Amino acid sequence: MKAIREIIFIGAGNMATNLAIALQRANLVISQVYSRTESSAALLANTLHCSYTTDLQHLSQEADLYIVSLPDDVVIDLAPTLGQIVPQALMVHTGGSLSLDTLTQYRTLAGVFYPMQTVQKAAPISFEKVPIFIEGSNEGLTATLFELACKLSHSCYKISSQQRKGLHLAAVFANNFTNEMLAISYELLEKYHIPYEVIVPLIKETLTKAITNDDPRSSQTGPARREDLKVMDTHISMLRDECIKQEVYTTVSKAITASQVNYQESQNNNQRNK
Repeated sequence: MKAIREIIFIGAGNMATNLAIALQRANLVISQVYSRTESSAALLANTLHCSYTTDLQHLSQEADLYIVSLPDDVVIDLAPTLGQIVPQALMVHTGGSLSLDTLTQYRTLAGVFYPMQTVQKAAPISFEKVPIFIEGSNEGLTATLFELACKLSHSCYKISSQQRKGLHLAAVFANNFTNEMLAISYELLEKYHIPYEVIVPLIKETLTKAITNDDPRSSQTGPARREDLKVMDTHISMLRDECIKQEVYTTVSKAITASQVNYQESQNNNQRNK
């Protein structure tokens, strides 16, 4: 397959915006943007200095690659229509949990181009260190997508749909759930009239240890790690008027306790096997 030069984006959200800007900076041509919402399409098109459309039937037929960067449910709903659009061209989606066959059941030339990073429109990121995971419907397409990924990042990987689904699940825990824990912490500090800044050093130290240690379980501390039931009961009582937070506290504490048991067992096994 020939090298990719011209790209059209189907979608204009957070990932589409960041990825399109990064590809353009890597000297790829973004020739058109599609979005169901004209304001979103126009905003990204103006940033890229290209055309836009709100009608899939008006997409240009000349691009080498069509990148579908839309919510998973929308991609699934549009997949039959997308299968009929420029069937001779390569089309990929950027979904973490969508399998390759979301597209291949409707078209032959298809793939996945999944950058694993949290992104927002207002703050475009550098993709240099963002892991990009690719999959193609044949070896040639996979090689082509891998070459494209390497133009953006030093961390490129070929993985299967099943592996990518597991990766996305892990990413939800690492990113979305972690951020929600910080949001809960922020709300509790507000409730007790304490500035959020006082807990920032703790957050930084926690994340630093989680990143630098081989296994984040090794740096776990706190009442659940110690199985300090008196402290835990006090915390649960303090959350009696906030059922969701109370449930989160109880469930995560149980998870920590169980995780530490597994960790100690693995450490003991490692010692016996030396």
